[in-house]
Amino acid sequence: MEESRNSGSASSRPTDSTRVFAISGLILALLLGLGLAYVVANDRAVRLEGAQRQSSALASGAARLLTYEFRNLERALLGVAGDAELLSNGKAGADPAILLENIAGVASRQRELEGIVLVDPQGNAMIGGQGDPTLPRWIADRTPGPGSALRIGHMYKSPRGRWLLPIAVPLKDDGYVLARFRIYELRSIVAGLDTGKNGTVAIIDRDGTLLAHNPEAVRLVGKTFPIPRASAQPNVPQASEIDGVPRLVATSDLPEYSVRLAAGIAAGDVLKPWYLLLATAIAVYLAYLMVYVYLLVVLKKTGAAQEKLLAEIREGASNLSMAQQVGGVGTWMMWKDSRRLQWSDNVNQMLGISAGHSSASPEDFYTLVHPDDRAALAAVIANALVAHEKFETEYRIVAKDGSVKWISLQGASVRDHDSRLKITGTIADVTPRVEAQKRITDAERQFRLIFNENPLPFWVFDAATLKFLEVNSAAVAQYGYSRDEFLGMSILDIRPDEDKDKLLADVSAGREGFHLPQVWTHRRKDGSLFEVNIHTANLEFGGKPARLILAEDISASIEYEQQLAFRASRDLTTGLLNIDELTRRLESDVNDGLPFHVAYLQIKGLDLVADTQGRASSEALLRAISQRLTALVGEEDLAAHLPSDTFVLAIRHGDSAQAVNEALTGAILQPIESQGRIHHLEAWVGSAEFPADGGDAAEIVRNAALAAHVAQARKVLSTPYVPAMSVAAIEQQELVLRIRQAINAGELVLHFQTIADTGSLKASALEALVRWPQPDGTFIPPSEFIPLAESYGLINQLGQYVLDRAASSHRLLELAGFGHIPIAVNVSAQQFLDTDFYRSVSAAISEHGIRRGALHVELTESIIMSEPGRAIEAMRRLQAAGVRTSIDDFGTGFSSLSYLKHLPLDFLKIDQSFVADVHSNPGSAAICRALLTLAHTLGLSVIAEGVENQEQYLWLKQNGCEHLQGYFIARPEPLDVVIRSLQQEMG
Repeated sequence: MEESRNSGSASSRPTDSTRVFAISGLILALLLGLGLAYVVANDRAVRLEGAQRQSSALASGAARLLTYEFRNLERALLGVAGDAELLSNGKAGADPAILLENIAGVASRQRELEGIVLVDPQGNAMIGGQGDPTLPRWIADRTPGPGSALRIGHMYKSPRGRWLLPIAVPLKDDGYVLARFRIYELRSIVAGLDTGKNGTVAIIDRDGTLLAHNPEAVRLVGKTFPIPRASAQPNVPQASEIDGVPRLVATSDLPEYSVRLAAGIAAGDVLKPWYLLLATAIAVYLAYLMVYVYLLVVLKKTGAAQEKLLAEIREGASNLSMAQQVGGVGTWMMWKDSRRLQWSDNVNQMLGISAGHSSASPEDFYTLVHPDDRAALAAVIANALVAHEKFETEYRIVAKDGSVKWISLQGASVRDHDSRLKITGTIADVTPRVEAQKRITDAERQFRLIFNENPLPFWVFDAATLKFLEVNSAAVAQYGYSRDEFLGMSILDIRPDEDKDKLLADVSAGREGFHLPQVWTHRRKDGSLFEVNIHTANLEFGGKPARLILAEDISASIEYEQQLAFRASRDLTTGLLNIDELTRRLESDVNDGLPFHVAYLQIKGLDLVADTQGRASSEALLRAISQRLTALVGEEDLAAHLPSDTFVLAIRHGDSAQAVNEALTGAILQPIESQGRIHHLEAWVGSAEFPADGGDAAEIVRNAALAAHVAQARKVLSTPYVPAMSVAAIEQQELVLRIRQAINAGELVLHFQTIADTGSLKASALEALVRWPQPDGTFIPPSEFIPLAESYGLINQLGQYVLDRAASSHRLLELAGFGHIPIAVNVSAQQFLDTDFYRSVSAAISEHGIRRGALHVELTESIIMSEPGRAIEAMRRLQAAGVRTSIDDFGTGFSSLSYLKHLPLDFLKIDQSFVADVHSNPGSAAICRALLTLAHTLGLSVIAEGVENQEQYLWLKQNGCEHLQGYFIARPEPLDVVIRSLQQEMG
C-alpha cells in the first residue's frame, strides 16, 4: 500500500511539477524581466549621473586653472601699473626707461602675453608698443567681475594669424596697462583633460565666442555660438550647438573675468557599455524564455529529467549561497579534475565579458589577465590545489575596451558532495581602492619633487624642539651646510644671537595655516648675514607638529632697489640725465634767477641704424654721440637724452646761443665712428634762453623743442626760438578749427578727373578729389588740410562728407544720362577700418538712390597691410554691396603677394612715378610690365595714373593697360564742366 502511495505520488509528481514549474517559470519570467529592467535602467542612470559629475569636475577644474592663469596675468599687469604709478607721481626710481625694462621683464616671464603697453583712455600707446583704438568700447562693455581689476576685451586675429585676447588693468590715473593674451595658451588648460572619445571642454566668453576647445578645433576658435547652459534636467543629455553631439553638460562661470567653462561627456561614450548591458539583458531574458519553453516541453516528457534539473538547481543555489557568504560580491570555482573555471553572472560585468559566458578553461581565463600578472596568478591557484590553504591575491585584468581593472581574488580548496576537489571563493573589483592609493602615492611623490627641486630654500622643523627634520638641496647650496649637518642643528643655529628671543616668541605663537611673510636675518655657515623673506605654514611631519619654511633671499632685490634709486635720474643707454632730472635742476637756476641756454637737438637716422644694424649698434652710436656732445659743454653744464633721437643741453656759461648751436650741429654733421662703422647723420637744433624765452625750466625746454621742429620743417640746421613760432603753432590750431567749420558748413567741393578706356579714350569712371575754395578765389591745397585732418581726428568726418557728396554727384550724372560712369572715392585708413564704413557706404547709396556699382573705393597698400584681416573682411562686404575696389598708387608700398591673391579687388592703379618715364626708362617699363602681368594673372584691370603725353599713352596701350588717368586725358574739373565734356564727347 505504501508502495502504491509512493507510486501514485511519483506518477502525479510530473504533472504537479509541470504545473508548478509552468506557474513558477512565468512568475520568474516576470520577476526576471522586472529585475533586468531595473538593473538596466539603474545602470543607465548611474552612468549618466557619473558622467554628469565628471562633466562638473572637468568644468570646475578647468575653471580653477583658468582662474589661476588670469590671476597671474592680473598680478603681472598690476605690477606694471604700480611701476607706472611711481612714474606718474615722479617718485624716485620712476624712470620710463626702467619701466620699459620692467615691462620687458614681465613680458619675458609671461610668454603667453604678446606686448605690454601703457595706453591712455582712448587706447593710444603712451609707453610700450602698439595701442588699441577699440579699447574704450570694450572697456565700457567688459566691466570686471567682483574682486578683479582685469578687463578682458574681444578676441581678434593678429596679422600673423594668431588669435589674441586684449586684457587691461586700470592705472590709478587715467589710462590702462594693455596686453594681448595669446589664445593658444588656453589650449594647455583644456588639452590634457580626459573627456572621452567624443567629450569636449570649451572656454567661451560672455558673447559666446569660442576661445579654446578640446578636442582641438582651430577652425572653431573665434566663432560665436549660443552660450552653453548646464543640462536643464539633471543627468539628461543635450545636443551640442557646435557639432550636434548629445552630451551631459556642466558649466562653471568665472564672473570676475566674464568667461564660462563648459564641459560635456558624450552620452554615446557613457552609454556604450550600457548598450552592451542592455543587449546582454535582452539576450539573457530571451535565453531564459527559450530555456523555459524547452524545459517545459522536456519536463512533460520525462519527470526524471526534471528531478535531476531541480537537483542541479538546488546544488547551484547552495554553491551560490556559500560563495556569497564568503565574499558578498561574486563567486567562482574550479574543479581540479576537470580544470574548468566557473563564476557567477555578476562577475561577467566585472571582467568585461558578455553575459552567458560564465565558464572557461584556465588558459582562456588567463588571456583576460594582465600579461605581467599571469604567471603570479597561475602560481597562486596551482599552490592552492596542492596546499589546500586559503589564499588572497590581487591582479589586473584587461577588458575588451582596453580598460584595466584591479581584481581581488579570495578562495580555498574544498571537496563537494561527490568528494571532488575544487577551489571556490569570492572575486571583487577593487579598482577604486587601488587608484585612490595610487593618487595618494603620486601626491606624496609630487610633494617630495616640489620640495626637493624648488629653487628656493625649503625646510621643515619640529615645532617643539626646533630641530631640522628635512631640508632641500637649495637650502644646502644657500647656507653652506650639508644635509646631515642641517639635520643635527636647530633653527637657532642659522639666526644671529640677538634674534633668539624674538624667534622663540614667534614660534610659540599659536597661529594656524599659512602665515604672513616676515623679513628675518639669517647666517650662512661662513658667518655671512643676509636678509630673507620667510613664508611659513603649519603641518604634520612624521606625526609631529612641524612648520614648513620657504626662505627667499631678498638681499639682491634690496641692492637692486638701491641701484634703481641711483639710476632714477639717468638715461640707461647714454648715462646722461633724463629730461625730468634736467628740468628739475634747471628749475633751481630759475628760482635763483640764473640765466641759462637750452639747446634741443633732434637727430635723423638713428632709427634706421636700429632697424638695419640692430639695437646694440644703435645704442653704441648713441653713446658715441653723447660723448661728442658732452665734450662741448663745461662741468657746470647739463646734458640729457630723450629716447630715441633727441638730446637736450643746458649751457650755464656765457657762450652765445648761435655759437652753441653751430658747435652742436658741427659736431653731429662730422662723421661719427662706432663699432668700426662710419655714420653720417643729420641734425636740427632749436634753442631758447632763460629768462628771455620763458618763465620756468619746462617752458624753456618746450620752446627749444618747438624751435627744433621749426628748423626741421624749414630744413635749416638751427634756429633760436622766437614768439612767432608759438603764434604759428596757434595758427595751425586755428586752421584745424576752420577745417571742422568748413566740413560742417559744406564749404568743401569736389572736382572730378576722368579715367578713360585705353582703346576708345572715352570716360570709364571719374575720381572724386576734394578742394577747399577761399573767398579770394584761391584754393588751400589738399596737402595742407588733409594731413591736419588726419592728425586731429577729422579724417572720418571729412571722408563721410566726400562720400556723401560723391553719391549725390552720381545722382546728377544719372540725370544727365551718364549713370553708367562710376565715381571713385579715396578712403583713408582710419575711415576704412572703422567698423561703420560699410554701413556709411550703404546709407549713401540708399539715401541718394544710386545704382549698384555707382561708387568705387580706392585704397592704398598701407591701409590693407596695416590690418589685412579686417581689410579683407570689409572689402568683401563692400563687394557684396556692389562697390568695386582698387589699390591706389600700387607698387610704392610693401604689399604681401600672399595677401594680394586673397584680396577681393577689381582694379590696380599703377603709381604715376612709374608711368612718368615708362616710355624712356627700361627700369620703369619693366616694373609696369610686371605689374600689368600680375594684375591680369589675378583677373584684375589696371589703371595707369599720371598719363601726360602721347608716348606714355602709346606704351600703355601696346602693353595691355585697360584704363588711363592724367592730364593727357583730362584735368580735375567741377561736375558741370565734366558733364559738358561728356556731352560733347557723345557728339
